Amino acid sequence: MDYSSKISVLNSEINHLNSVISEVSRHREELAHARYKLLNKKGDLVSDTRWIHNPENGHERSRGYISSEHDDARDSIERAYADTHKQVQEMIDAIDQERNRLSREIDHKRASIASRRNRITTLKAKQRILEQKG
Repeated sequence: MDYSSKISVLNSEINHLNSVISEVSRHREELAHARYKLLNKKGDLVSDTRWIHNPENGHERSRGYISSEHDDARDSIERAYADTHKQVQEMIDAIDQERNRLSREIDHKRASIASRRNRITTLKAKQRILEQKG
């Protein structure tokens, strides 16, 4: 019995799994980059929130008018940003979950590759035994 065709099929499967791992790894890195950007935006939101609560109103004489104008702007911004912080955190959490899922997929594919390599080693050993007998 010739095991070379089975070995060839297993090698093809390994090549396919390696290409899937590469693609999944690339996608995982893209998600890491998106997460980084979201974390930066989250920091900007915190900074913006601090700024709208501590404005630079200028001179004492103009404080009443500017302060009133600022209160209106602050209220408008606070309404617009009300759920933004929570939404950004939810996106970060979703990215983390997807990255974890992709990591598990990569681990599973690597285990499949290891199993196929072990099978190839076994088939090669059987092939050598047959050649020695023949």
